[in-house]
Amino acid sequence: MTLEGKTQKDYEDAKDKFCRDNPDLTIFLAGEVSHPGISDLDFVVVDDTPLISEDVKEFLMGGNVIVMPRKVMPQIRLIENFNLHFLQGENIKISENTEQYFDLVEVIEWLPERILLLESLDTKSISSEQLLLYLKSADRSIKNVEKLTGLQFSRISTDDLRTNYKNLDLDHETKNYVAACTLAWEAFSKMCAVCVPDIRGKASISKYYCFDHTRFPLLLSYLNVLASSDSDLSTALKERLEITQFECKFDSKFLQFIKRRFSLIADVYEFHVSKGNKRGMIKYGWLL
Repeated sequence: MTLEGKTQKDYEDAKDKFCRDNPDLTIFLAGEVSHPGISDLDFVVVDDTPLISEDVKEFLMGGNVIVMPRKVMPQIRLIENFNLHFLQGENIKISENTEQYFDLVEVIEWLPERILLLESLDTKSISSEQLLLYLKSADRSIKNVEKLTGLQFSRISTDDLRTNYKNLDLDHETKNYVAACTLAWEAFSKMCAVCVPDIRGKASISKYYCFDHTRFPLLLSYLNVLASSDSDLSTALKERLEITQFECKFDSKFLQFIKRRFSLIADVYEFHVSKGNKRGMIKYGWLL
């Protein structure tokens, strides 16, 4: 799967076709096309699963179109802080994300998962473009840690990667990113004061997203708290965890925030389950 040779106009044409194919849907674009030929398109649609033609599918680079229930859409930035661009339909007012704990949650939910994903890859068996997308998302987590800690973690910039990838050893650069991500996680775990993890057990979320308390105790503690909530999503998450000891101490305001946020995600989960969807969930789609 590759977008090599695609121009900005090709991306605009794909956006226009997606909208024409789904004239009755409310559609937003998430993010920017910063590197035509490498960047993918990320759509968010409201309430209904869209028609995705083959001409548009290639621009998704194997990703999903996110489908959001109308009642949760105004608060989507509490779940994922997208830069949204309205394309058609109802121009729903999207609330700004001003939560002080969101940056911590973003690192907890994304950085270990990206480490495990990158470690699982056979870089020779996927396209360079797909690998570059994974590295870009890992870089976002590293930058979040750099912002929170004031530290810097050595790796090639994503701009240099995308400009020069044909002349680089991407397997080597991926290993360097895993090393940078690992150092970033260690630094983040030391400074993150919202949880004192005291836990034993393991998680098996997906084929690659598996770990135990010796590697990511903060993440395991976080997931275990979410699994204790009263929702179908919490029940589904709990089935992927095996916890034998849990005596963690959480900051009460942080705990309140993550439970309120997870309640929103649970509403999205129930929406997808009710429609029989296996794809299109904004977060925790592994549990569908």
